[in-house]
Amino acid sequence: LWSHGDLGEADANPFRVALKHLKDVFSRGSVPSNKRDATLINFEQLLSTLTASVSGDAGLLLTYTLLVSSSRFRAHVCSTSKSVKLTQVLLRDLYETNMPHVSQLITTILLILSEDTQFNRRLQKVSSGPTGWYKERILQKTSLSSLFIIVLSRTIKYTTASSSAVGRTLNALGAIANTSCVTRDISGYAAQRLVNILALFTRRYSRAAATVKNGDVEARERHYELEVCEDFLRVIFEILNSLATDMDSLHNNPEIVYALMHQQQLLEAYRTHAAFAEYV
Repeated sequence: LWSHGDLGEADANPFRVALKHLKDVFSRGSVPSNKRDATLINFEQLLSTLTASVSGDAGLLLTYTLLVSSSRFRAHVCSTSKSVKLTQVLLRDLYETNMPHVSQLITTILLILSEDTQFNRRLQKVSSGPTGWYKERILQKTSLSSLFIIVLSRTIKYTTASSSAVGRTLNALGAIANTSCVTRDISGYAAQRLVNILALFTRRYSRAAATVKNGDVEARERHYELEVCEDFLRVIFEILNSLATDMDSLHNNPEIVYALMHQQQLLEAYRTHAAFAEYV
């Protein structure tokens, strides 16, 4: 209600105005509040409180609202080591949730955070931490960056069948694309998950293309699906190219090369495809 409700437009909404002018009380630029428009608050304490409450709907929504509304707070979150704990909690909750609105909010938050290079480099440098909540495989010696890719790839897999999940899929792919620019030593399982996503959208794209070609009654809907799949596939190819084609990433990400070699037949149909040949 405070953020989007009946309190007027964004510029007149007192809650959103206050969020816009949030400033860390320990910032070097802090001055008495009567000399400028600002709301002083302890950002470290605020982040700790949000991390402890982000598993609930209210905490999750407030975290999203703060990151969207306050550029200073967003920059602080991306620059501090405490963002690691927040990310770990968000990934666990994303894995465990079966509620679309929670999944949508978490993928959006992760997309926002991953737009910061410093945040992405931190994911690369630290361990994933305890991952006993991940039931599909025992994860050992995995970086937080690889866990990030694993959980978001899994989210894509289980939401792609729903036409209403396009936003979540784009958020997840966008977040992976942001981190892939600095990801090194990607785990074998994370690499496998990524290539499986390529296989998933390849099958979906082929089905949609066959329906359109046959002039089916569902051809119009399938044509839209075809365009969506093309957009998804472009992003996936960009991610794979980012991880495996320049000399630095090729040397440091052998697992993505192995995963592609195991499913190299996926690439054959794309070699002569007008929309994808350049990526292959």
